Amino acid sequence: MPHNTPSYNHGFSFAELQTVDGLTRLDATFLAFLRQHNGALAERLAAYRAGHDGLTPADSSEFLIVLATHLETFLAGLFGIDPEVTAARTATRSHDPVFAFKKQFVQRRARRRLLKKEDIESFAELDAWLSDALRAAGLDDAQGSASAAGDRMSGAAVADRELAVARYAVQLLADEPGHTGEIEKLVRWCLRALTSDEGRTATRGWGPASRTIVNAPGPRRSRSAAA
Repeated sequence: MPHNTPSYNHGFSFAELQTVDGLTRLDATFLAFLRQHNGALAERLAAYRAGHDGLTPADSSEFLIVLATHLETFLAGLFGIDPEVTAARTATRSHDPVFAFKKQFVQRRARRRLLKKEDIESFAELDAWLSDALRAAGLDDAQGSASAAGDRMSGAAVADRELAVARYAVQLLADEPGHTGEIEKLVRWCLRALTSDEGRTATRGWGPASRTIVNAPGPRRSRSAAA
């Protein structure tokens, strides 16, 4: 049975990419691509490879993250998958408000107050306030309050509710001095979501692997091989 041998952009073939000479040419092609799109970054990469970059470990990590975006674009062009990569990037960036919400409200504010014995409103009361706030901000997810929706929420509805709350939190942080009251109330909502059965049930499915906001992790950074 005949086989279709894949071919790639920049004149590369599948067979060539299995050879040292092919990978050497691939590297040279990437460096030319990088010089064309970001000459300063190409110079930093040359210094990094030569061991003359003078970067701290933290600076080195940031450099590799920036470089990785250009490498991703180059590889997408090489394999002809630009639309798929663009769609994946858009989907990933749509979660940025969720990461910001969990970092700024759940981790930095609410969790630090878990050991305090505070007399605050019930989750149902706070969640009703939050639903009103989302509607006023034009972020109503059309699913009603989390406590009212309960177990009838579909996965899509849960995701919509989480994203709506996260976008509201980001809006508040954009003018923190002007929204101190709302920020404090949203922190109390997070506290009830973390500590009450009703809150944990309402936020089940928020984050990976159907976790609640109690233990949902924040974003992870990946490293790129630039050597």
